Amino acid sequence: MVRSGDNMTNKNLLKSLFIIIAVLMAIGNAHSYHYKTHALSAKLAAELVKRLDAAKKRYAEIYDPSLIVQLGIGAWEEDNGNFAGNNRAMRHYYDPDFNGKKKGVPYYRHYTWWRTLEKGTDVTKPSGGRYAGALEWARNGAVENWSSANPFNWEGAIRAYDYTHSSRSEAYYRLGHVLHLLTDMAEPDHVFNMPHAGSSKGLPDTIDEIIGQSMADAIMEDMKSLRASEGSKNKLAWLLFATRIKQMAFKSRRLGYELLVDDSINPNFVEEFFKGKDEIHLIKSKTTRDTLPPIQGKHLPDLNKFDDFFNSLARRSKLAVSDKNKYPIPLGLEELGKYFGLKDFLYFGEPIYLIPAIDMNVKAEKEKYYALAWELLEKATEYNANLLMHFFEIVNPPPYVKEVTVTQNGMVKYRAFWEDEYGQPEGNPNSKDPHLNYNIVKKRELKNMANRGIMHEKKATIKIVFGPDIGVPENIDKGSVKVTIGGKSVSGSIKSDKDPNIWEGTFTVPKLEENEDEKTLQISISASDADMHWTVGPIPGSTLDSDPYSAAKVSYMGPGQFHWMNHESTTASEKWDTNHKIKIVKEEVQPNFIMRIVSVHKDEDGMLDGQVWLKIEGDIEHLEIIEADNWYINNNNAKENRRIHTIKIGDRIEERFEYPHNRVANHVEQTSSFWGITSLRKESRSALVFSWAIRPGETRSLKFKGIDGKGNIHVAEDVFVYGDWIPDPEHEGLYKRSEKIK
Repeated sequence: MVRSGDNMTNKNLLKSLFIIIAVLMAIGNAHSYHYKTHALSAKLAAELVKRLDAAKKRYAEIYDPSLIVQLGIGAWEEDNGNFAGNNRAMRHYYDPDFNGKKKGVPYYRHYTWWRTLEKGTDVTKPSGGRYAGALEWARNGAVENWSSANPFNWEGAIRAYDYTHSSRSEAYYRLGHVLHLLTDMAEPDHVFNMPHAGSSKGLPDTIDEIIGQSMADAIMEDMKSLRASEGSKNKLAWLLFATRIKQMAFKSRRLGYELLVDDSINPNFVEEFFKGKDEIHLIKSKTTRDTLPPIQGKHLPDLNKFDDFFNSLARRSKLAVSDKNKYPIPLGLEELGKYFGLKDFLYFGEPIYLIPAIDMNVKAEKEKYYALAWELLEKATEYNANLLMHFFEIVNPPPYVKEVTVTQNGMVKYRAFWEDEYGQPEGNPNSKDPHLNYNIVKKRELKNMANRGIMHEKKATIKIVFGPDIGVPENIDKGSVKVTIGGKSVSGSIKSDKDPNIWEGTFTVPKLEENEDEKTLQISISASDADMHWTVGPIPGSTLDSDPYSAAKVSYMGPGQFHWMNHESTTASEKWDTNHKIKIVKEEVQPNFIMRIVSVHKDEDGMLDGQVWLKIEGDIEHLEIIEADNWYINNNNAKENRRIHTIKIGDRIEERFEYPHNRVANHVEQTSSFWGITSLRKESRSALVFSWAIRPGETRSLKFKGIDGKGNIHVAEDVFVYGDWIPDPEHEGLYKRSEKIK
């Protein structure tokens, strides 16, 4: 006879067992190498590139600190989230030698426990009963047509890379996901497609996670479809199991292989990747070591195809555990049913490697697994470093001439630069997803800020700035720069290693013929990149992009296939930028500007409307309205003194007007809210037209200040008095100043 108390005890033991299993399995399934391990491997890979690149600095972007952070975050976050009905971690296995289309882990019924315990986690049976492998998942999300719904892969990283900080941050974040998957190829369980639910867990730690009656009830409900033995044998099995768990908990600490590795990593080495995100991983464990694991890497594998990285590292991992007596697969785990003699009781005979088995009290045992981990993770660091370099070589854009400045006698005579115009990637307009909402360069516009006559027969200096320079300046090959002006070579050089993108040279301006007053000369520039480039199609990425208007960008065409878009170049070794021209003259115009009042007339309300015509002569580089007193503002008819801010003179004039309430407006369309200042426009290269209006009895003043290339100040000013103006007898409808007024 079984007493009711025994029945209750039996049920509680059963529930406790189920919760232990579920917690171990749910959290264990969620990870490959644990969070800190993946973040550290990504960081050390970038640092290995830095060490190997110390002399030439051809891969400096890779070890930019801000981009290393993105790599590390992407690496550990690959374990989080769902896609197409399954948690991402289900695609973290890959056996390159499996004879089947899908080379990932097989599906087992007990995976559904993960879904029960971790709300929001998806687990569904894949077609064919096997998940896509880590290689396909890393390459493009294991789909025929890439989708922005899952951009965290190799193709997604290439697509994101552009000329902005936000696009490059996103590209390296996505690349971090790829490094995670490649690092998993250094975990033997993953390359043998061996699910290892308990690898990232330990005992007695898990006992503390047994909580909640409602959780127990939910698990019991889910277990109804599973077979179970009956009678006293069943009861005895559970009692033995519970007793054994207690013995394990109190006699020694036992860890799974992945927890053993992750716990040993000091959080100080990876804290930058978790601050403000998931800081629980920054808590030191009982086995944390104060020294960095010996996985920094030394050499790079000789690989240049994406698939080869995964296949080669996976086979290295297999070879490292070829002695199955020393390293039985899965690593550091016991199979649940076999361990407790319950094979017929649970999960239709499915293998459940759940019980952590590395005894932390046995030094030889734990050191054996540490040695294996450090050997394989060092290889992972080296493979990751090589993959980072391969990525950079593919996406690294060609150089272009960003800015040209010509000076003579200390004054700027010519200056033009390309200004980026930004937008979002095609198909992602105004996306709320932060991983799709980043800027790219849509096109560029050439801004001509100065183009003044350069005196012939005198020396001049030319400075060329090469782009791009996002974060790290473009590294121009010092011996590749060639410059001609009017067909004649100009001598010069890259001035310093600190500014490898700036070239400076001097030349003597050619003499004009007797019958020539001025002449235009073509500036032609050729250069190539010193940084490394992968040959993308027929176009070498190191050659100059001769037309910066359309930003060159690499396009992913398929595995190992790429194409440059908008790269105006060919296979020729030299390409010439011919976007810049200078004007040479015999006589230099002295800096000056003249203010004249024109087109004054009276409107139907009795107001005088007119224009100020400001003629600019010579080398005026900066123009300000320094006094604009008593100009009415339309919204309140009150007198306000407002200074109109800097107006830059060049082939394009930019205006900024300060309104009340700190409102700043650009250009003439928004200046109409002034009664007095109704428009300001550029009439020609050497003239501005300033429209004005005053009411009867009003007086207003206006003063311009100009600064020439040598710093000399020039002033033009006038005072507008309504009563000073009389009808002009020679021009019907127009007004002129009374001759009595000077």
